[in-house]
Amino acid sequence: MRLPLYSQNLHTLIIDGFPITGFADGDWLSVKIDGGGVTRTQGSQGPVLNRVAPQGGQITVNLLPTSRALGDVLGIREDVFSNHRLFNVALITGVEEIITALGCGFGDMPEWGSGGAVMGPRGFVLECTEIKLDASGVKNLPGGLFGGLVNF
Repeated sequence: MRLPLYSQNLHTLIIDGFPITGFADGDWLSVKIDGGGVTRTQGSQGPVLNRVAPQGGQITVNLLPTSRALGDVLGIREDVFSNHRLFNVALITGVEEIITALGCGFGDMPEWGSGGAVMGPRGFVLECTEIKLDASGVKNLPGGLFGGLVNF
């Protein structure tokens, strides 16, 4: 039986065909998927759930200021702006979630800091028209929700 593990070293990130490495310490990645769920509204007939269409989302990546990939990401950013084009992103997380993002562009760059005892990360915000999450590779933790008796 293979026990599910989280491994920071298993993360794989590809932006516009370039493998990215040199991630910042801590939570260097965040993914926000917009839409695809439901919202609750109160109508004249009582409460109703309305399905919200998938609306893309946002991926934020933080790199070490000494990351070898920093130049690649800055180069992709410049090429995307200069050529008015979009790009795709592929990501496998440390628990084997597979995230694909299509129709991406660079959003506003977060503030960068320097001069302290530790240099701050270099952040990039990727706005995406479509984000898909495939969690079929994620294994349930033993004794997890409902005692491990139910697989979702």
